[in-house]
Amino acid sequence: LGKKLLRPVQRSGGLGIGKVEELALNAQEARLYSGIDGTRSGEELLKAGDASKTLGLLYLLSELGHLAFAETEQAAPEKPASAPPPAAKPFARELPKIARPAPPPDVMARLATPPPMMKVPPAVAKPASQPPPSSPPKVAAPVVKPLTPAKPAAAVTAPPPPPMRPPPGFATAPEGERPDQALLRLSQLLEKLEKSNHFEALGIQRQGATAAEVKRNFFVLAKELHPDTVSDPAQAALREVKERLFARINAASSELGDDKKRKEYEEEVDGKAGAVDVARIFAAEENFQRAEILIKARKYKEGLGLLDKAIGLNDQEAEFYAWRGYARFLIASDRKAIFEETAGDCKKAIKMQEKCTPAHLFLGHMAKALGDLKLAGKCYERVLQLEPNHVEAQRELRLMGKKS
Repeated sequence: LGKKLLRPVQRSGGLGIGKVEELALNAQEARLYSGIDGTRSGEELLKAGDASKTLGLLYLLSELGHLAFAETEQAAPEKPASAPPPAAKPFARELPKIARPAPPPDVMARLATPPPMMKVPPAVAKPASQPPPSSPPKVAAPVVKPLTPAKPAAAVTAPPPPPMRPPPGFATAPEGERPDQALLRLSQLLEKLEKSNHFEALGIQRQGATAAEVKRNFFVLAKELHPDTVSDPAQAALREVKERLFARINAASSELGDDKKRKEYEEEVDGKAGAVDVARIFAAEENFQRAEILIKARKYKEGLGLLDKAIGLNDQEAEFYAWRGYARFLIASDRKAIFEETAGDCKKAIKMQEKCTPAHLFLGHMAKALGDLKLAGKCYERVLQLEPNHVEAQRELRLMGKKS
């Protein structure tokens, strides 16, 4: 990235490769992306959070075209192309005018007499048999050849479907099995299938397995594992195990028998499905931004409601807790009694993310309001360690008589 980090970072406006929702961002990365508004530079974003994670995210999203670094200097306007030089005039020498004497009278008389007409010799005359040049030459009619019928294209035959594998036999009961032996065997099978994926539960391989094979294996297993195969009321435990086994293979069949569900399940097995719901992260960020505006306008009650919604959508964001603790402190009638509880929100935010500047700032404001200037000064100094140009912390320290 180099010197690009000194420029403001902004979103590319939908010109990136793919979608942000498909990148499987975690909660911290998704919120960092949603908070990029083009006003802060890359260096400022690195100082505001975990530098290594922020740097990796900026590099990834800029390479994919989801982020761009604004140009700080405008390119010089191009100079209009100069007019082409005038075409060079052909060289001509101006000869000096020389006065010439008039010709003698006999020369003038010969020039005034026209010469006699010349006769055309016979050899030059055109023969009469030559056709006039205006008549067009005769062209022979084109010979039309019969068209050869095109050969029909060879029919493209689809490759034959792969042969189906043999049905599973792990649920088949051996001959002469007693009910107690069946209970032990099926209990072990249930323990194994509960830890297996859907493909293993139906006894099929993931590559090349068709919907017909899924259906066939389900019916083969259901024939052995259906609870109705236990008709003896005394074998309630065996029936219960078969009920759980049947439910397991039924769930696997319903997932793998539907193309859309199967694709989603395969992505989940591969670990490609995003563990974070990016839409919820964006919704939480939107509620938080609205809450921040309301709290600054001293509408603490409305802001608290939006903060609770934001935390409900994304409980992994430290700044949400810092603002909630400060808003609850400001709205309380007895601030001293609620200080420990509200300060707990700020301390929780610091524990989640030590570089959470608002948490240190709000903790300093609350301590100052209760007269604990030592704690307040310590908090303001920590804010300046994180952001040396933080205006509000500098002002508070000057009012307390300390050098910022």
